[in-house]
Amino acid sequence: MKDSKLNRCLFIMIIVGLFCAVAYILSIQASTYNFENQLKARARENNKIAFNSVNRIVDNIIVEDLNYTKYSIKDILTSHPKILLNISHCQCDECIDHSLYFLSKYGSVVGKNNTMIIGNFNGQDNFLKFVQFRKINTQIFNLDISSFKLPIDSLHLPYYIVLDSSLISQEIFVPSKYEPQKTSVFFDSIFTKYFRKGTSQYRIN
Repeated sequence: MKDSKLNRCLFIMIIVGLFCAVAYILSIQASTYNFENQLKARARENNKIAFNSVNRIVDNIIVEDLNYTKYSIKDILTSHPKILLNISHCQCDECIDHSLYFLSKYGSVVGKNNTMIIGNFNGQDNFLKFVQFRKINTQIFNLDISSFKLPIDSLHLPYYIVLDSSLISQEIFVPSKYEPQKTSVFFDSIFTKYFRKGTSQYRIN
């Protein structure tokens, strides 16, 4: 009799355990599905704002190099397009690191003269610390003001912008640390359009 009750208890415990496990798996799947949908919705919104920021004349902002020398943005650009990474001290470290990673890969393929970092570092001391801590070897400038005053700046996220001395924004892309493959696709298109035939040597597999 005792054995029968014990077996029933064990059976019920197993059923409850299985039910809890299934419920947990389903909740994880639902959370993942919701997260993916949120990413897609956010990406669509970012792409829309990026599209609305293309073919606009950016402000001829004043920037400062590591030696405290000031330039207008037009003075440091040429007639050949460069890809600039626009970042800010208030953005997440992972977002910035993701953006820097791809810019570094890009520079190793087409030459560092064709890449540039423009950032609002909230002061020259923070600017120097940023360069030293991340071992930046790309041309980099500190902004005197917060942005190019494009719609894309309202997102407060790192973004790539293709510019030349005309100051007309030619391409803009907001990278996502959750979707590195899309950043690879962006760079493929930039290589093909502005520099050389597409290459896959910088891709994340």
